[in-house]
Amino acid sequence: YSIWAGNVNDIPGICGGLWDNLKHSGACTPIATYCGGDPASRLLNWKFTAPIFCNSGHVESAWWEATRNQFGAVHC
Repeated sequence: YSIWAGNVNDIPGICGGLWDNLKHSGACTPIATYCGGDPASRLLNWKFTAPIFCNSGHVESAWWEATRNQFGAVHC
């Protein structure tokens, strides 16, 4: 997965929430992880590889829980 969002003021805070929420599902222990961005441009990139049993619903739910879709919805 690789998800981008713009106009993110608190990139470290949002990244922390994304990882915490993704780990709520035991099926989604991520590997090859990255979450960060450029504070000046406020562009966030969240990317990771997940096991096959981690489905798009898990990822979309983690995004919604962390952002309340403030930066747009994610459709994987």
